[in-house]
Amino acid sequence: MSTINSPRDLTGRFGGQGAYTAEAPAPATMFTRLQDTEPNLRAALSVAITQLTGIAAAEEEAPVPAALIAASPGAGKSRLARELLETFAGDTPVVFHAPTLALCKEAADHAREIGGVAHVIRGRFATDTAESDKQMCRKPALVARGISLGLNIRESFCFNDEARCEFAGSCAWLRQFEPDRTVGHRYMATSYLGYPDPDAYDGVLRVVDETFWAQQLSFVTIGIDEFRQPRTFMKHFARHGQKVESRVKAHADLIGAAQALVDALITGRSPLDLPYSAEDYQAFARLEYAAQADIPAPTPEQSETEQSQLLTRAEDAQRHVSWYASVWVCLAAAKEAGRTTIERLRLFQTNGRIAIRVCRKHPSRHRQPMLLLDADADPEILGALEIDLQRTTNMVLRPNAEVVQVHDRRMTHGSLLQGTDLREAWRRVIRREVLSDQVEQGGGVLVGASRKIVLRFFEDAGH
Repeated sequence: MSTINSPRDLTGRFGGQGAYTAEAPAPATMFTRLQDTEPNLRAALSVAITQLTGIAAAEEEAPVPAALIAASPGAGKSRLARELLETFAGDTPVVFHAPTLALCKEAADHAREIGGVAHVIRGRFATDTAESDKQMCRKPALVARGISLGLNIRESFCFNDEARCEFAGSCAWLRQFEPDRTVGHRYMATSYLGYPDPDAYDGVLRVVDETFWAQQLSFVTIGIDEFRQPRTFMKHFARHGQKVESRVKAHADLIGAAQALVDALITGRSPLDLPYSAEDYQAFARLEYAAQADIPAPTPEQSETEQSQLLTRAEDAQRHVSWYASVWVCLAAAKEAGRTTIERLRLFQTNGRIAIRVCRKHPSRHRQPMLLLDADADPEILGALEIDLQRTTNMVLRPNAEVVQVHDRRMTHGSLLQGTDLREAWRRVIRREVLSDQVEQGGGVLVGASRKIVLRFFEDAGH
């Protein structure tokens, strides 16, 4: 557990706060010698793969067993992992996740080069390899809406026991799961970790290359005024038109708790000091979710118009049902954990209004043991996501360069693409470093950014 309390901004983020005094000195980094890297990695990966392939899938609600190889970028952990998977698990169904489809193709090509058998699973929105003007799924817009709602896409849009999509017979996405196309180890994008298994491949091990945990989190913003208003979508009457007093009381208790929560956040008190138990918060969440139960999910045989209408109803309910319920779920989890403070629930101001921001955790949909290849993995974060780290190997290569922090400005890919002022600020930082380098050693300044951002810088300069 970290003992350094880093300063945050109004939305709870750590970046852009400048230098600060830490409560404890930073631990000295133990560097691995370059010549020792590959032998050490081979040994660590061999033990991890052997151990994990001998473990059964975790039960529902139980933590997922995992081993972590946290070696510096460029150390060769992904390459060596594929080589050793062929050696120790060549005939075993293994799923290898990489951040993008392009990286999956590259990894699968390497697996084939070393004698392995591999197949790549493309996403529903990827380009159809047979028809470049179409996507793998023939209903991409509807499916995208279904994914954002958390629906089981296969059962709602592809096929189930009772119905099939009109495009199922010619669907490029379904075609890639035919038996003759699913031989050997499977390579698929990391985003698939958030969805149910697309078929019965049932790998015994999942290898995840690079960071994946961020996609198990999502953020919602709820205005405090709307959150403490009565829920007009809640039903107080039974089927025969008779008012149910217990529903009325439960609704009143819910609104009272919402008002108390907002008051606590505004006055700076911990919401966990409110006189409610974890069971109370769970009951509030169930009450919010009850309004969603009357909305049926789309089915594959429906027309696109019918499916769109059902999705619209679900989207309208999601804001008032799923979002509100996430507040109570967050509080219940904190109460159950015995917390005295809560970090996933914060009050902040946006667009002239005060709102609650909730960080929602999405549990893993897969129970197979995981081999994590991530230099930046944080055991504390992984533990919070119910991943049981049974082995951890850290290897840090000494940088062959002098690393100097020149600015503490916070940025994101999107903010740089959209923010002219932000790009200008960074242009000045870069220009200052270039001038400083020319005056001192003249070794050159290397600027790293994505292709789109570099292109935008050149467009700003009139090129």
